Amino acid sequence: MNIFQKRIENLCDEIIGRILALMQANSVSEVILKDNDNPVYVIWFDKTGDPCECSVHKVTAVGEGITLEVHDKITGENYKVTSRHEAALANPVWLNEILEAMTNIFQIKNTGLEENVICCKCGGNHVVCNAFINPNTKQFYNYDDESFLYGWCEKCDNYTILCDIEAVKKIWKTVLRNLSKHTGGNLNLQNAKLYGKTVLTQKT
Repeated sequence: MNIFQKRIENLCDEIIGRILALMQANSVSEVILKDNDNPVYVIWFDKTGDPCECSVHKVTAVGEGITLEVHDKITGENYKVTSRHEAALANPVWLNEILEAMTNIFQIKNTGLEENVICCKCGGNHVVCNAFINPNTKQFYNYDDESFLYGWCEKCDNYTILCDIEAVKKIWKTVLRNLSKHTGGNLNLQNAKLYGKTVLTQKT
């Protein structure tokens, strides 16, 4: 074993140790990387030695190491990576990306922040938009009227319309409550269509 290979192995051990420490600090033995997070891609080799590009779906603590469950984006199948000699667990770059993704998940969980605003195209929550901020104190005041109409999605790498999930839920609750009153509690597709026509007629 040459000195550079040993350094790479030591670096992988250090990153895995940090992943285990992060999981222990948050009292969990496994972490699910959600689809709407920035995905971490690794290469998994099947039994014939063919490479498959997969996203990391689950990280599980096993003794002094970790195992991965990866998802093949082409076939839709899931595979388990259990050996430290497999590429996904022997690449310090991929391991560090897994650590960063997990750190981001726990930061959101522990600070109570909820990622309610998503991209209407891909459903991802890595988005940005214009807002009113004091440039001196960095204090946030509010969004402007068209902030969500001209947002930016980092995953799509393009401009997009943003959607506030909680705001949409409130609108639907109001619609369903009014629909329930209009139909006497008999909610079905036909009544919904009739109610929608009534509302449109009243507005026009």
